[in-house]
Formats: sequence, structure tokens, C-alpha cells
Amino acid sequence: MPKRFTNLHQPWTLGQLIHESKGPWTDCMEVFEDTISQLSRSTGSTSPVSFDDTQTWLSAALANQQSCINGFNELNLASHIPSLPFVSYNMSEILSNSLAINKFMGGATKSLGGRKLLSNGFPKWVSPNDRKLLQSPSASSQANLVVAQDGSGITRPYRKRWPLL
Repeated sequence: MPKRFTNLHQPWTLGQLIHESKGPWTDCMEVFEDTISQLSRSTGSTSPVSFDDTQTWLSAALANQQSCINGFNELNLASHIPSLPFVSYNMSEILSNSLAINKFMGGATKSLGGRKLLSNGFPKWVSPNDRKLLQSPSASSQANLVVAQDGSGITRPYRKRWPLL
């Protein structure tokens, strides 16, 4: 679990809560762990995550938070809710705003329709000379340097000509 989230529940233990709130507290901790996992996937992933996946994980985080609140409310323990930092209404607003932003960004990138190229297939920043070079047949642009197989950077025939290379 990321360090930035773990400190939200460290000061609390089940022994510190009254007996009747242990059930909802345990349920909250379970969905809280799921929420952290889902949000970590959407923010800390090294591979690209789709907007739809992020939208799903943010929605699940909001639903998990509401489930936690409902668990306390159903047992008439609403007075315990403010003492749980991860079910604050501020967090609910943050998740709702994140959903809205993600939805907007997903729609904005889809409306772009991918990258835009000129009619000849090159972006504007590629100069005409570079375009000609890139369009030239590969036979005319053969490499005139051979790399040594042993990784030294010097091929055997050139070693006599350029001993310092």
C-alpha cells in the first residue's frame, strides 16, 4: 500500500472502538484497502491506463466510501463517521471531482481522433530536407560503419587505421 495512504488508519485499532462498531469498522477497512488498491492502479501505473478503467476505479472508490458510511448508518452509529478520515465528505467531493475531470479528459482526447499528420504523413515540425531523407529508399542510405561484435566499438580492419578508437 502506498505510504501516503497508510497513515489514514494507523492510529485506530479495533480495540479502541466500542464493541458494536467493530463490524462496520472492519467492513470499512476492507473496502478502504480495495479503494487504495484501485486508486493506486489508476495513478501509479507504469503502463498506460485507459480513461474508462480510471473512471471505473474512481466510481468504485466512491461506492466503497458510501458502503462504509451506510454500514455505520444502518446500525445507528452515524456519530462514529466523522472520526474516520477516509469517509469524510471532503473525500467524497474529491472523488466526484476526479470523476468529472477524468470524464472530461477522456472525452477530450477521444474527440482529437489521434495524432494529426500532414497529407504526406509527416508532422509539421519535420523539415522538408528531413522528409526527403526519410522518404529515400533504404538501399541508398546503407550504413557505412560496422560495429564490432565484441562490443569494443572497433572492428578488426579499422584497428590498424585508427588505434585510438
